[in-house]
Amino acid sequence: MKAALASGFGEPLQVLSVRPDGMVRPKLSPDAKSTLLIRVLACSLSPSDWRTLSGDARLIKKPAAFPYVPGGDVCGVVEEVHPEEPQFKVGDVVVGTWTLFGENGLAEYYLLDSKMATKKPEGMSAVHAAAIANSLVHAHQTFKQAELKPGDRVLVLGGSGGMGSLLCQLVRCAGASYVAATSTDPELMSSLGVDKCIDHTQERWADVAEWKQKPFDLVIDCAEGVAAWRACLAAGMLKPAKDGGRWVCVVLSEWDIHIVQWFHICGFFCPVLGRLLKNKLGRALSGGSWAPAYSIHLGGPESGADIAAALDLVTEGKVKPVIDSRSPHPFTSEGVKHAFELLRQRGGHGKIVITVCE
Repeated sequence: MKAALASGFGEPLQVLSVRPDGMVRPKLSPDAKSTLLIRVLACSLSPSDWRTLSGDARLIKKPAAFPYVPGGDVCGVVEEVHPEEPQFKVGDVVVGTWTLFGENGLAEYYLLDSKMATKKPEGMSAVHAAAIANSLVHAHQTFKQAELKPGDRVLVLGGSGGMGSLLCQLVRCAGASYVAATSTDPELMSSLGVDKCIDHTQERWADVAEWKQKPFDLVIDCAEGVAAWRACLAAGMLKPAKDGGRWVCVVLSEWDIHIVQWFHICGFFCPVLGRLLKNKLGRALSGGSWAPAYSIHLGGPESGADIAAALDLVTEGKVKPVIDSRSPHPFTSEGVKHAFELLRQRGGHGKIVITVCE
């Protein structure tokens, strides 16, 4: 069957190709009671897909063997189910994602864990469904963690990314009085209800005078990491915890994750834990006047119910999927390489999606 293959770790232009006979069509095992065989209609990409392909985090994100098929956020038609499958039937159009490792989605057929799937709502396109299979779950969890209050002033760093574009909508819908974002696409930001957009390639957001004079209640960092936290503290752009100031980071330290040796795990997690502890102690000793509350987002989909709840946000009109203007990409070597190049360069405005089957 037709599949996208990665021949090894590396850059998309060198290691990716789409082959008409790239792999054998998977078969449903008689013992696989919670597995669906689906014909993939669309597959969206996430930063995790690039981190696996690059090999920069190979100690914790490594394919079982090469070549491997990347991708794991999919929308497709159920072709075969186990006789004892209670929820899905042949012909259902489903949306699914992964738990620990997203692989094998960029192929005509895919074995999907039914526990990580839900039915696609009527009227929603396969491209839109694949785009929010994972990112909207993360965005919704982050939004709930942030505990937004009506009237809050909010800054979203990385507002035009897959998660950021959804978070801008969620905080606006929930009653934020002022929404700001960093992005190179101010028109997109305006369409999502953002009041002020800073192009981070032209201006430092930490230098915006009006934000220093009137600090934010909430900052959600989807783009920068620890450097942004330090810049925000230095500029006084976020209220202290006693006045309700909260920082939620999706990017824990740096956007690029380098974990190829065991000691890199300590180098990645220990500084994050140190910041959490220092912040908690500092707030406790100062009565919340020392700094804003600092927290991290480490969630993600745990079941099909999480995906269904996220899809409900779309059907209820609270958010709309944001698709990069160059998507959907065709299921060709050129199309898949281009999609992954945009992902590698962090050049997508919204989700990057590939159409696999008609």
